[in-house]
Amino acid sequence: MTLSPSCVTVFPPNNYLWLYLTSIAVFEALAVYLYQYRAIPGARPLILNLSCKALWLLSRVLYGATASMQIKMFWVNCSQMLQLLFLLFWFQFILEISQQKEKLPLFIRIGSYGVAACLVFLIVFDSQFGWLWGAITMSGPVMKLAFGPVALALLWFSYLLNLFVLVICIRWILNTHGLRRWQAIALSVPPLFILSCNMLSRVPLFQPFAPQLVGLLLGGIYITWVFYRLRLYSILPLAHDVVSRSMIDGLLVVDEKGYIVEMNATAKELFSGSTAAVGGAFGDLSATRPVLVNFDQKPDEQKLETVLSFSEGERHFQITMTPLIASGNHLLGKVFVLKDITRQKRDQATLIEQQKTLSVMAERERLGRELHDTRGQFPGYVKTQTQAIRLLLKRERVDDANMQLDQMIAAADTAFSDARELITSLRNVGKEWPFFQKLPDWLEQFRAMSGLTVDYSGPGQQPPCWVAPEAEVHLLRIIQEALTNARKHAGADRIQLELKMGNDRLTVTVTDNGRGFDVTAAESDTTRYGLGIIRERVAEIGGRCDISSDPAHGTTITIQAPLTSL
Repeated sequence: MTLSPSCVTVFPPNNYLWLYLTSIAVFEALAVYLYQYRAIPGARPLILNLSCKALWLLSRVLYGATASMQIKMFWVNCSQMLQLLFLLFWFQFILEISQQKEKLPLFIRIGSYGVAACLVFLIVFDSQFGWLWGAITMSGPVMKLAFGPVALALLWFSYLLNLFVLVICIRWILNTHGLRRWQAIALSVPPLFILSCNMLSRVPLFQPFAPQLVGLLLGGIYITWVFYRLRLYSILPLAHDVVSRSMIDGLLVVDEKGYIVEMNATAKELFSGSTAAVGGAFGDLSATRPVLVNFDQKPDEQKLETVLSFSEGERHFQITMTPLIASGNHLLGKVFVLKDITRQKRDQATLIEQQKTLSVMAERERLGRELHDTRGQFPGYVKTQTQAIRLLLKRERVDDANMQLDQMIAAADTAFSDARELITSLRNVGKEWPFFQKLPDWLEQFRAMSGLTVDYSGPGQQPPCWVAPEAEVHLLRIIQEALTNARKHAGADRIQLELKMGNDRLTVTVTDNGRGFDVTAAESDTTRYGLGIIRERVAEIGGRCDISSDPAHGTTITIQAPLTSL
């Protein structure tokens, strides 16, 4: 039977066994090398592509190593199946690396994998169907096989798959720029290797050199070297390298055996006084930077701040150690990052000094308000009482004068107690202050000193929701100032004080039946401090102050302050 050359595939003997075995070793080595980049898109299909090429070559070797026709046919079928698979994985590699997987119609992707799966199934079970090969002839050690329907389908599917790859690469080149375009151009080179070498294999002069095998090998080496060694495929690993080299923080990488595997320029400068270098022992740093060996062996991230000495002086550093943990909780090494925080420490010290200065100024203002609210009222009271006592003595009303003197003594005692309280409060800023113990006492004193009627409406003890502890002093002083203003300026004889809680806010209302005043004019009068101090205190506790006054209805001061759960 005469076979048409276009429908025949030839399996010659392996005259270059050493070249086949070398190529198998190279493909497997490349696959193992690429395994470290398995997380990068495109790496896994390329690993499978190289592995299938190695197995394909191995099937050709085993074909030539056996004399049994049945076993030869087994390895021939394996060869066809592996050739299909490495083409399919190359197609998958192109899709992933070109980022055009989603742009390719779904039916083409699913159809390609489906057809490939059917062809693999038919190749595996060809002994039952007999559809892969037609006539088989042996001419010495050379086997010639005529294409059956499955072999023809396999051939045309391979052509179609390569056509898809070519279309994807052309579209990639046309639609991209910069690095992405160079990636597309680089991907066009390996098929040229294989095509050129396949053409050379038909030239008798080059047939002794197995050009088809050489082209396959060069293509695999080229892709591995260009895309993963020279980083043409992904800009991210290169970016990581550039950042680690140029970062202002010191970067030190140590393996699990305690040897330095990486030091950026900053780290080399920081450890310039030691003999430590890449490839050296991490323990060599202990001579100049003993703080580094203080990190224990616990597989947890650790941080510490330390001071390192240099020729120009001392510098503060924050050292962070991050363990490199692989699957199975295996420690691969450690990463040390040394961040210079000298300027940060200096800025913190400056900020602390500024805060101290502001605190002193705030205490001065607070002391001024306290003196105005409490001790500032006593001299005016003494003046009034003294004039009243003088008048009583002139009228020889000695008993009434003595009664007024007793009230002055009580007022003096109160002022003395207030002075001690002020000193204590300056020493114990922020401590709990018993508002509901102080308020009734002060209201009683105010009634006795002023002779005014004060009606109080509100809780008698601290409720579940109340103002923050640091706001209680301000709240009492606000009430004191409001009542004192009513006594001194309003000419009132009755004052109502109401504390009401609702909607997460405390509302304090002070209402008098006095003559009222012009609120705008009073607040603009720089010689009167009362209203301004009230508003300042309300602002400090995060509240709101509203003042309304009418000559016919007196004055109402409304304070709102936020409540907190105690």
